[in-house]
Amino acid sequence: MIDIDLATLLVSAFFLMAFIAPFAIQRNKQNQLVKKQDLSFLELAEKMNLKLTKTEKWRNHYQIGIDQTEKKLIYNRYGDFPSQEVIDLKTVKTCSIDQKVRKVKVGKENIVVTDFLALTLHFTNPDQPSKNLEFYDSDQFPDMVGEKVLIQNWNQIILQQIQ
Repeated sequence: MIDIDLATLLVSAFFLMAFIAPFAIQRNKQNQLVKKQDLSFLELAEKMNLKLTKTEKWRNHYQIGIDQTEKKLIYNRYGDFPSQEVIDLKTVKTCSIDQKVRKVKVGKENIVVTDFLALTLHFTNPDQPSKNLEFYDSDQFPDMVGEKVLIQNWNQIILQQIQ
């Protein structure tokens, strides 16, 4: 049988807690950030008297939602350059996907790398400049995780609303 004295058990428990504490603290901070972002998004929708019928959030950096009855779109970008947009889709003429790519030669193969992905909203008023809603930026994230499918879905949702 293994004999463990109280002092060894306490020291082991202390080191285990010291090892786990930074992970628990980081997770707690991340959860608080997510709650704060969600609350900010919902407060904006409530302030504008919108009932969001569809919302999506990705990478804890972007959030988008739509009120299909009022035909209004809400978009939030968090991080170093935060942005909140409320767009009346009744004033939007068309919507397109803006994708900036470059070719990289790896060995004998050319690989296409996406640097930027955004929805571009073009308004009916020609004096109003187009609005880009960023979905991916390679300066922020090293790779894409479903953003192409996400942007195509939102492009279709918006196109259905503006017809």
